Amino acid sequence: MVKKAAIFTFIVTGILIFASSLIAFESVQEQIDLVEKVNKTSTSLKLLESLLSTVKDAETSQRGYLLTGEKIYLEPYEGTFDRAKEILKELALNLPSDKFHKTKLNELDEFIEKKFVEIRQTIELNPKDPISALKIVNNDSGRVLMDQIRIIVEELKMKQEMSFKKRSKATELKANQTIQSYLLVALIAWAVIAILKAFALIQIDRLNKFSKNIEALNRDLKNQNEMLEQYSWVAAHDLKEPVRVICTYSNLVKTEYQDKVDEDGVLMLDTINKSAQDALNKIDAILRFSTVGSAQLQYSKFELSSLISEVLDNLKIKTTENQAKITVEGSCEVKADKDLINIVFQNLIENSLKFKDEDSPLINIKIQNEGPDQVMIEIRDNGCG
Repeated sequence: MVKKAAIFTFIVTGILIFASSLIAFESVQEQIDLVEKVNKTSTSLKLLESLLSTVKDAETSQRGYLLTGEKIYLEPYEGTFDRAKEILKELALNLPSDKFHKTKLNELDEFIEKKFVEIRQTIELNPKDPISALKIVNNDSGRVLMDQIRIIVEELKMKQEMSFKKRSKATELKANQTIQSYLLVALIAWAVIAILKAFALIQIDRLNKFSKNIEALNRDLKNQNEMLEQYSWVAAHDLKEPVRVICTYSNLVKTEYQDKVDEDGVLMLDTINKSAQDALNKIDAILRFSTVGSAQLQYSKFELSSLISEVLDNLKIKTTENQAKITVEGSCEVKADKDLINIVFQNLIENSLKFKDEDSPLINIKIQNEGPDQVMIEIRDNGCG
């Protein structure tokens, strides 16, 4: 659960980082566009001021020359027309390309062209006919042209100033929105991290409780296993003595009363002795098995078919009574605890004899060597299992 929370945190954090980056990119791009527009507006205002100043310089230079006749007054006039044309070109690049601005620029270009024609005419006429030149200056045509130029410039300036204020306000608003967006993303990130942290702490606390419960269960299981081992050891140990007595007295009977017991009796005593000895070996195996976690297994090499023959000899009475047919296929040398393997085969065969159908038990044991350190043992019967 904590791992899933960590993965979820990583995914959410990635999404928030991506969202922040996207917001930042878009905000920066919009800020750049707005700043560029503001710069163009500011440049346009300066160009309009410069254009009006250039035309005024030309007009002032014209009047000074006509009043004094001194050519020194024409120095400010030199190049003013070319400068005015260059400024108009720059204005066309900086001003918006809508219908209003295009119309005003065309009108401005037309009036400036006429104004400079009027200025140029009076300057060229002055040396020959100063009076006629002054009359041209003093009539309303030059003043009207200048007024028209001034009006158009003021209209364009007013438009640009309004646009400048609007764009400046938009830039400020966008900056505030960007800050608010960052704050919102940061707040969401903080909330998500806080929730996930609380969730992780809860899960860690639960895991700690589960761990303590598991430790307690393990302790109980260990105690129960120890008690079970002690019980099995005591039970098996207590069984050894009566079996040993059976083995001892069967030998004594065979020795002391050998001349009084016929061959069948000797065979029966040998069977009792062998069975008792086998029981002692199995009890010893059970004792070792009860301490298998703390004691070493007694490994030895032996043939499985020989071990199975010994098991069948011990179960001869039961197999005869049940009319069981037992076949063994194959053999293989193994390295294991012989007594424990003996118990395994004996239990399996006894189960087949016990849980049988109405027919006689048919038991097939197949031993197959599967390779180095690998043996497959297959036991089949016709019982209900």
